[in-house]
Amino acid sequence: MNIEALSDIGERNQPVTMGLIIGTVAAVFVVDTSALIGRGRTAEVAQARQAAMYVMSMTDKYTLAAIGGSLGGRSPATVSHGFQVIAKSIKRQITLRNKIKEVQGILSRGLDRTA
Repeated sequence: MNIEALSDIGERNQPVTMGLIIGTVAAVFVVDTSALIGRGRTAEVAQARQAAMYVMSMTDKYTLAAIGGSLGGRSPATVSHGFQVIAKSIKRQITLRNKIKEVQGILSRGLDRTA
């Protein structure tokens, strides 16, 4: 993962916002943030979007409606489905599990890659 791709995400110790999660997921999954909030449904974009839904849901800070709203106005049912897809997939897909862990690690440490 290229640290320059994360340089515009924010400063260390800033609050973890939905925008920060979207930016981090976009960098780790190598998709544009606009694709995550857009209508695109390619496999890569859909998986990254569902990963963002999963990470946001795991924070316990946001409602399903708020998460869906931040990702292009998706319904709470869509967010719930996305969460379930990722929760099931990370049990058998090591690469996906590692990407989710990378996103969570970046968010928990800020941008300090030495921690």
